[in-house]
Amino acid sequence: MARMGRPGLSAEQKRELWTRWKEDRSLSDIGRALGKHAGSVFDIILAKGGIAPPLRTRSGLSLRPEEREEISRGLMAGWSFHQSAAAAGQGEPYSPILKLCRKACMGHGNPPVS
Repeated sequence: MARMGRPGLSAEQKRELWTRWKEDRSLSDIGRALGKHAGSVFDIILAKGGIAPPLRTRSGLSLRPEEREEISRGLMAGWSFHQSAAAAGQGEPYSPILKLCRKACMGHGNPPVS
């Protein structure tokens, strides 16, 4: 099936775009290197004001998918929040677990966790 719409750039292509832009390469040179039209490169650079966006990083406070899964399994098995936290390797009583559970309970119409 044909892809609809305008395909964007991969993360690697974006890194290359900004690296070449910082090296003061022309839009045409950058476009040729990426296999894109210079106008498409210009639109990307213009949207960011000519400044490369900072690298995205995940907050150290957020839970990894494996931890979320472990917590979910623990709660479904009837474990307490603290037991679920310990099983997920989050032994602190006020870790992101309680925040996550509050958000989940509020979103599903259950009473908030205190």
